[in-house]
Amino acid sequence: MIKQWLLIAFFFTAWLINTPALGQSSGNGVGINGLVIDSISKLPVSVGRVRLDNRQSVTLSAYGRFTFLNMLPGCYSLEIVVPGYQSKKIPVKVRASDSGIILDTIRLTLNIRELKTVSVISSKPLIRQQIDRLAYDVQADPESKILNLLDMLRKVPLVSVGIDDGIQIKGNANFKILINGRPAPFPSQNISTILKSMPAASIQRIEIITTPPAKYDGEGLGGLINIVTVKRLADGYNGSLNANYSKLNSGIANSLNIKNGKFGLTSLIGFNEETKPSASFVNSRAGLGVDASTLQQTGDQRYKGRTFYVNEFLSFEPDTLNLFTGSINYNQIKGTNRVDQFTTFSDMAKTQSYQLARTDGSKSLSLEIDINYQHSFKNDPDQTLTASYNFSDERDRQQNQNSFSHPINFDGLDFVQNNHDGLAEHTAQFDYSNTYHKLTLEAGGKYINRNNFSAFTYPSVDDNFSYLQQIYSIYNSYSLDLGSWGFKAGARLEHTYIDLDNTSAKQRYTNVIPSISIQRVFNPYNTLTFGYTQRIQRPSIDQLNPFVEIIDPKIRYTGNPYLLPVLNHSFELGYTNVKKGSFNVNLSYVFSNNTVQPFWTLADSVSTSTYQNIGKIHNLGMSVSIRYPIIKNMNLNINGRIAYTRLQGIVGTELYKNDGYQGFIYSYLSYAFLKTWRTSINGGFYGPTLLLQGRLNSYFYHSFSLSKRLLKNKLVAALAISNPFNKYRLAKSEIHATDFNQNFNSYTYFRNINLSLNYSFGRLKKEIKRADRGIDNDDKITIPK
Repeated sequence: MIKQWLLIAFFFTAWLINTPALGQSSGNGVGINGLVIDSISKLPVSVGRVRLDNRQSVTLSAYGRFTFLNMLPGCYSLEIVVPGYQSKKIPVKVRASDSGIILDTIRLTLNIRELKTVSVISSKPLIRQQIDRLAYDVQADPESKILNLLDMLRKVPLVSVGIDDGIQIKGNANFKILINGRPAPFPSQNISTILKSMPAASIQRIEIITTPPAKYDGEGLGGLINIVTVKRLADGYNGSLNANYSKLNSGIANSLNIKNGKFGLTSLIGFNEETKPSASFVNSRAGLGVDASTLQQTGDQRYKGRTFYVNEFLSFEPDTLNLFTGSINYNQIKGTNRVDQFTTFSDMAKTQSYQLARTDGSKSLSLEIDINYQHSFKNDPDQTLTASYNFSDERDRQQNQNSFSHPINFDGLDFVQNNHDGLAEHTAQFDYSNTYHKLTLEAGGKYINRNNFSAFTYPSVDDNFSYLQQIYSIYNSYSLDLGSWGFKAGARLEHTYIDLDNTSAKQRYTNVIPSISIQRVFNPYNTLTFGYTQRIQRPSIDQLNPFVEIIDPKIRYTGNPYLLPVLNHSFELGYTNVKKGSFNVNLSYVFSNNTVQPFWTLADSVSTSTYQNIGKIHNLGMSVSIRYPIIKNMNLNINGRIAYTRLQGIVGTELYKNDGYQGFIYSYLSYAFLKTWRTSINGGFYGPTLLLQGRLNSYFYHSFSLSKRLLKNKLVAALAISNPFNKYRLAKSEIHATDFNQNFNSYTYFRNINLSLNYSFGRLKKEIKRADRGIDNDDKITIPK
């Protein structure tokens, strides 16, 4: 029955396409309706006014729309005035025969003063609240010239980045990252490494989509992070060069935009080297009851890795109604982790010890090709039809070499493990969008064919694993802009087919995913939003892969190919004020059953970590973000979250429960002086993380930075010092089971000094266009290792 209603709604959309009534005005006169957007970002401009012949004016709505009612026949002049943008005048002629006038989309240009090769842009708010997302303007942040993208994410509301570089949205590590509205073209387990290699100077804005509308796939429990790269204006070229050096992280990156007539090119190329100096660790385990054994491990580990990426985007616009775009993205990550470890194991029968030297080598490659065609209708430029195709291929190779020495009562042999996993994916999609006065409708369909695989070898065992996943989906959504009120609602129908290793273990399930967003705009500076949606968590290849990684004869990690998808419910209420600085508070409640939980078991003196659908979770939280100008040129920023979490799950026959508060607070104080100098002080506290069987410890973080603008502001040189008073940071993981207790304690190098240079060049006059819609495979989740 639900499917039938969705199909009725889908075909009702097609009927609306030919329904002109929604664009007509009521009353004795004619209505004039318009939409104002940013020429670069394509986002609605919501802070400003529209004047009519200097006689009357209206305020832009939260969606950038305006309306003048009951206009008599005649000639008029509209002037759009928005802070930070060039004002624009538009002549309008009203005829007696007109039933209603819908103006072409009005694109505003930033207030720019050309200084030959560099542009100075007027100040803009850092945060913009939309009905279903929050946008952070990276280019408006002065520190974008000295930070990498991962560090910039620490400043974005609703996002936290741990000291281990783990990313969370509202406390949830299950999310999806998009680049320019498309799936990020790099392996999910290496997202932090890639973001660390990208300079923030190449990013226009970061969007946190916490209530994804129906056009997005249902995956990603925490929501979506959409990273929009810099797009400039004009025929010609522009770009930036970035270089940074530190003991822990060094790299170079280049961004380039070229526009020549109907052709455009955007290029991002970068290389990064990451080093984790040698640091010690201590692991222990104490068996309880029948297995009264003890395990003690001490040693040190070190890591070195390299990242290289190339992202190329091409566009061709033969005329104003047709646009062809394509992109190719390549990423490569190589890394080596070396461990020297001494182990002592005792039980009632014997005591044994040995020295282990382990070398873990990894290599990840990913390639993505994306093609889009967008057609706009001649009589209605707001009406668009887009067809897209995407191919992506990921390959991960892992080799673990284990060598033993100095054995006492231990007869283990040296061994080597190999694992080769990845996926090959094909996606086809079409999208339709149209706006009728105050109503915008969207509809589309999508097909994904995703083949996950793994081939692995370890002592005396060779095996292969394949996991075919096919997803069919259609969606329909509506957005209604009533000025001070905004509504967006829709539904997505997804049918999933899974074939596990060509066996009888097949899954078929259908989900209807609703999404509802409401926005109340009290004035241009105060906004209240509400959202509800359901999200799906489909298990990732890392969770499904049955490969048993033996990091020590007494400790193992493995996946579970029989995991089931998880459905969760998410509610949120948000308030934003941007009148002086910015203030954002977000209340959220998320609950789900049958969640995928990692857990530990002890058998035959071996600890094994795996996954299972055993959990129930309830999370009630509040996120707060504040940016306040204390005095001229000095700003205080605070970003934090506190949440109460309750976990419950059954491992074997034992019921585990854990609850408590989780959260973080991150603050930074910046001050600009002597026109070209800027300094900042940053600090944060990250609270403990709850696990079903234990917790991770809390820690503090702090840093200082100093930057100088040179060469007429084209060059920015910066020095940053992180954690100068703490050389190492202790990471503690506590596991408490009914039959054993286990602790992992490891140190990581914490202190760092970073030098960076960022050079900007070029000038453009026209924007490199992108299709308004394309393939977003946001059903693939991000689970950091």
